[in-house]
Amino acid sequence: MTTITPQFIFPPLCCRCSKNPAKHSWLIISPNSGAALRPNKRKSYMVEVPICNICKVELKNAQKTREISSGIVSGGSTLLGVLSWLMFGQNITEWWVGGFVGLTFGLTITVLVTWPLIDKKTNSEICGVVRDGQALVFANQNYQKLFDALNQKATLNS
Repeated sequence: MTTITPQFIFPPLCCRCSKNPAKHSWLIISPNSGAALRPNKRKSYMVEVPICNICKVELKNAQKTREISSGIVSGGSTLLGVLSWLMFGQNITEWWVGGFVGLTFGLTITVLVTWPLIDKKTNSEICGVVRDGQALVFANQNYQKLFDALNQKATLNS
């Protein structure tokens, strides 16, 4: 897999709210769509976009909430595995087998489904990388106009 960092010029405002000066950055990682079919051609784009204090706190809180939800999915699956094991008349001294199966299922769902959704949701609140890393599309249209004006001929730095 190749990681590419596009070089852009950013306005000095927060890209999420475009109201406050940007004091921090938020890392956007965008894998190339369709890369699963050609792993040797896989590209990932990493861009640090400017955000303000308020938006950074809001994004971190939203991310934390989604991570807690992931933990609930894993824990709930483990509990269901133990209860299922016991309900179907299995040996009570081997309850850990049901727990292990439930935990394995829960972790699999969390890693393959929940975590990618967390990242995708958080990134979609800010921006996406498009045209093979040549452009950024911001959710905030006011910021998009400012960004486009500064990046008429932004090029990719491999």
